[in-house]
Amino acid sequence: NDVGVPGTPLFRFGVVADVQYADREPDKAEKDIYYREAIPTLRKAIDAFGRRGDVGKVVHLGDIVDGNETVEKTKQDFDDVLEAFEEFGRLGMH
Repeated sequence: NDVGVPGTPLFRFGVVADVQYADREPDKAEKDIYYREAIPTLRKAIDAFGRRGDVGKVVHLGDIVDGNETVEKTKQDFDDVLEAFEEFGRLGMH
């Protein structure tokens, strides 16, 4: 372990922002947001952090879900995103 060696980081963390997942059709007219693409894109980022082997935590900033037609659907969307994060095993949120 290189802790204490000048120039060696004490820890590394990954940052992901505004996943904004929702299990609903894209909003092309107003925002051009493809909600269902959020989890596959998130998994690519998490996989990249995992391949590094030295990322201790992933921190999420901003909106995890965009909201859905009902509270129940929004809760399920949130659970779906957390499941993707849990595959990495180390998550922090602001």
